[in-house]
Amino acid sequence: MSEFTTKSFNGFIAQGKLMGNRCKKCEALHIPPRQICSKCGSQQLEWYEFRGDGALAAVTVNRTPSSGFKGRCPYSVGIIRLVEGPSISGLMAFDEPEKFKVGTRVSFTVVKDGEKSILAFKII
Repeated sequence: MSEFTTKSFNGFIAQGKLMGNRCKKCEALHIPPRQICSKCGSQQLEWYEFRGDGALAAVTVNRTPSSGFKGRCPYSVGIIRLVEGPSISGLMAFDEPEKFKVGTRVSFTVVKDGEKSILAFKII
């Protein structure tokens, strides 16, 4: 089992898995994974694979990209409320970023950018 680090989280994304962790004490779920439970403070955590389905809770269209996203402009980033409860942000893998609506059902996917794997969501 790997440690709960950004590197291990991104490694799972590259494998097509949306992994977080679950507290063994209170069963709280975290994504991305944490070292300490945000609910009870326990360090007794285990890996948890999220289904990856959820609803778009917020979205923004970016027309002034960072250097790594210049070829994607405009692009959207959203906050997704997963069916299991926690929320996470990710790239919106849609062709027309201006047409998103809060509440749209989405599912986890991976967008490849050369060797890099990007956490993203697509419309279900």
